[in-house]
Amino acid sequence: MAHRTLIAQLSEPIAKRYRLINASFESHPQLDSIYDSLEDALSDATAWLGEQASSPQRAVGVEVSTRAGGWRTLRHPSPLAP
Repeated sequence: MAHRTLIAQLSEPIAKRYRLINASFESHPQLDSIYDSLEDALSDATAWLGEQASSPQRAVGVEVSTRAGGWRTLRHPSPLAP
């Protein structure tokens, strides 16, 4: 079995995953899921916020998975209108 070079591995596309974060840049306590698309994540957050009368959790951000297995901030936490 031939070993792929690091350059070949880095050139392969990765499946991005998204998660929602709170104002403290931590996983959002009520929206703690992994999403396959940015649109799905924001849609879920918008639907949840629409059910909240007044919540300090309105500041929602988004992180995207990295090739190394970590998370990178894609959208800083800010109020998200329902």
